[in-house]
Amino acid sequence: MRMWILANPGNDLASAGVEGFSICDITDRMNACETIIDTSVDSEVTRDHIMENLKSFDMVHFAGHADFDSQNPEQSGWRLKNGNFKAIDIHQMMGGRAMPSLVFSNACQSARTQAWTGQNIENSPFGLANAFMLAGVRHYIGTSWDIMDEPSSRFAQNFYKYLLSGMTIGEAVRQTRQGMMTENDDICWASYVLYGNPTERYFEPAHAGVPNDIPPVIPISIPDNPPNISRSSENESVLTDAPPLSSTDSFKKSLFAIFSIILITAIVFAALRFQNTDAKDEWTSQLLSLAVIFEPSGADNADADRFSAAIESGLKDFRRVKLVNRMELDIIKREIGLWMSEYIDPNHKMQPKLLPAMLILYLKVIQEDSKPLILMRLLNTGQGTIQEVFVQKVERHTSLADQKNQLSEIIVKKLKELYPIRGKVTSVQNGDITLNIGADVGVNTNQNFRVMGKEVMLEVVSLKAATCVAKVRSGNISVRKDWKVTEQ
Repeated sequence: MRMWILANPGNDLASAGVEGFSICDITDRMNACETIIDTSVDSEVTRDHIMENLKSFDMVHFAGHADFDSQNPEQSGWRLKNGNFKAIDIHQMMGGRAMPSLVFSNACQSARTQAWTGQNIENSPFGLANAFMLAGVRHYIGTSWDIMDEPSSRFAQNFYKYLLSGMTIGEAVRQTRQGMMTENDDICWASYVLYGNPTERYFEPAHAGVPNDIPPVIPISIPDNPPNISRSSENESVLTDAPPLSSTDSFKKSLFAIFSIILITAIVFAALRFQNTDAKDEWTSQLLSLAVIFEPSGADNADADRFSAAIESGLKDFRRVKLVNRMELDIIKREIGLWMSEYIDPNHKMQPKLLPAMLILYLKVIQEDSKPLILMRLLNTGQGTIQEVFVQKVERHTSLADQKNQLSEIIVKKLKELYPIRGKVTSVQNGDITLNIGADVGVNTNQNFRVMGKEVMLEVVSLKAATCVAKVRSGNISVRKDWKVTEQ
């Protein structure tokens, strides 16, 4: 098996070079008795060199900077010294010889992708992860958000230790996450995403050549008080140049709870997806539940409370989403426990029906001069991806109404863009057009819907929870059953 390590190819992240040689040292120890992995380490590589040689390797590890272009995701790529190796380049490598089985892209936002929509989506790159998987890579590992340099290097080294020991790739990722959860307060472990079948393994346990005495981490030499180095783009340094914020055990537990919510929700959605494959309707909008969670930080918690309240107040007016509470989850769990206990009259016991949070808006307040800086990440729990990152400065002493408008408007705009209300015509009778969407997904009376591919506009005249009735507002074509509509 051949492995190619691209360490600090942009020549702007010295410790990434150390990471590459540390991983090489791990593979060398595996080869103590016989050569199992032939490892090459390169730093001086170009786009053309990667395109010519990538298919010659079974495993590829990239340690360096990556750029994510949200407007043109096909232009996202690995940053090299003289240009970038982009998703569109990977797309052009489809066909011919097989791609590497495993690509580990240890760089900021290297697993981030845009919504897979539009024409010919099965053949279009929407970022690095999508491009590599479409090109034939079996497993791709990347990150959903900005990662700090030192913990990301530790994650990579631990991952290869577990993978080379004979674990399945999914178990290797899980064990690495679990180890980093208990080691320190950094949440780098939560950023990593594995694409591909998690049950496959690259080395059989009986023949895995990793000695038991390999330390879990090959240490990286760093100063006693290291700077807060991030593998993000240079234009994002405003968020990473500040000194690290202090953390607490309770914060650590809350982050573990957040990650558990995301993981459990993803499993539930995946199970439902497999159970309802035949009845799956990719077009029609579903109930969209959202939780606002703030991270305690160096900022005053009162600020975070106030800003999250302003956001929640604004989102309550946006009927497309249903807000669910996750910040007081312990209180809710205790109350549910009381419902089910012997202290409650059996005639008044209630069966809990909590909604899963399909989306999580993760809020962090950072003090910058006199104006707090609000960092917000919108996470899709079903997909395990970050869909948008917002950064907003606010005036501390403005009214709640002003903060509500300032913070919620940008979120609502993005939610409308990502999750427009869409449905289908279920029946047409005497001019009444029934749609399979209603108040549950945010439909309003007098709302306009455009018939896809037709010059026909509909207007909602009556509304129920799951359906609505519309009439033709403009257009001379007779509307038919199963036609698709989208909000105007």
